[in-house]
Amino acid sequence: AAKALGWTEIQVVETDLEGTEAVSYAIADNRTSDLSTFDEPALAKLLQELQAQGEETAVREAHAAHYLDVAASAEPRLIVIGSATWVRRLAVEHGNLRDAVEWSLSHNTPEPVLALGGTLLSMAYAQGEPEESRSWLERALALAEPTPSSRLSDAYFSASALAQVQGDFARSVEHATHSLELARTAGYSFGEGRALLGLGISAEWDHDLDLAEQRYLAARAIMQALEDDSHLSHWRVLPVANLADIALIRKRYRDAIELGSEAVTAWRAAGYLWGIAQALGTVAAARCELGDLQGARRDYRETLDLWLGCADGRGIAGTIAGIAATAYHAGDPKTAATLLGSAWNLREILGIEYLAHHLYAEHVRATVFQRSTLQPVLFAAEAAGRAWTVDETVAAAIAVLDQESPPRQLDSRLALSPRELEVLACVIEGLHDREIAGHLSISPRTVQSHVLAILNKLGAHSRAEAVAIALRSDLL
Repeated sequence: AAKALGWTEIQVVETDLEGTEAVSYAIADNRTSDLSTFDEPALAKLLQELQAQGEETAVREAHAAHYLDVAASAEPRLIVIGSATWVRRLAVEHGNLRDAVEWSLSHNTPEPVLALGGTLLSMAYAQGEPEESRSWLERALALAEPTPSSRLSDAYFSASALAQVQGDFARSVEHATHSLELARTAGYSFGEGRALLGLGISAEWDHDLDLAEQRYLAARAIMQALEDDSHLSHWRVLPVANLADIALIRKRYRDAIELGSEAVTAWRAAGYLWGIAQALGTVAAARCELGDLQGARRDYRETLDLWLGCADGRGIAGTIAGIAATAYHAGDPKTAATLLGSAWNLREILGIEYLAHHLYAEHVRATVFQRSTLQPVLFAAEAAGRAWTVDETVAAAIAVLDQESPPRQLDSRLALSPRELEVLACVIEGLHDREIAGHLSISPRTVQSHVLAILNKLGAHSRAEAVAIALRSDLL
């Protein structure tokens, strides 16, 4: 009978009522109660009595109301110290939450489900499997009254973000555009800024960096005008962090460090663990590309610890890909390939298309596997990484982060020419070949020739490794 009602987390415990001769059967949580007196026939009898008395609906409504309220109240707890406890609790209660959502939707009461948007999004980032959560929100939105409101705008934003991590950009943009229109109509500035963020993220992941930057700048202008104690004020910093990601992908590494550090400082003050990890990961990646491998390892170690503390699988996978870059630039492409295999495997387990810092992760992957002479070895290492458990992956990543970078002694016969030193200085600044050419009044082809000579003389496999060697050896 319980299964027919869809109740998956119940048992019946026989209890004596004090002061009476009657025996009652109480519905109890099977994770915390003594199950020795479980009596399935008694449960069936109890439910039959509830149905006969017309109380089944009231019990189901109470069950739904309780678990929907638990889930909705979890949203602010999923961003601070102790968030992993709430991630685990919601994972355990997922069956009850599913029953509660289905009951609410089947009885045409979508409002409690709409209120779950933030929680469902955080859970999808942490535990993966966004499809079911997105389905719940989209069904609730289809039932909801279309009157513009902050709740409706927020729900459309969350549905947009869930579509994003699945790579469904068309649907994501549709939801975010609707969220933006509702927010503007309702005079909901926070919702307007967040919808613009959503549109920017879809543009970024779809490789339209110009449009993404425009959206982020517009969102930042709106968010900075909000009061510090406004609704979910930690979101006010996200445009800055996302602009740091754009700078990283465009190889403006010092801008990425500056913007990312600004976001880290603000989120440390707010105690927002997810944000600290996100922005610090950008800073670490930029340090790595500039050749500051020790600084990158330090920042990645804290980033990994934060994502583990949040139990955020998407963040862990993206950070593992970033740590692979430090292994590669330290001259260990095989370990890099193994870590990348593990990161991509975790992505598949989570059922998501996009890791944290996904475009940078794609860049790392392309860089590692471009070495044609090593491809058979690297593909074998990647396959081995796909078989690793999360614990094995984390242990290997920590081993990479614990490495030291001893100073490299350069042969004096391979000293760089004055022009090569000028080119190297520009590379350290993160300039592209055309920018270097303009700065030094030479052609881009000449720049490429100088860069190749620098790599050969320093024994480096990439520009980032050349920068690392230069910095450690005080060439400039």
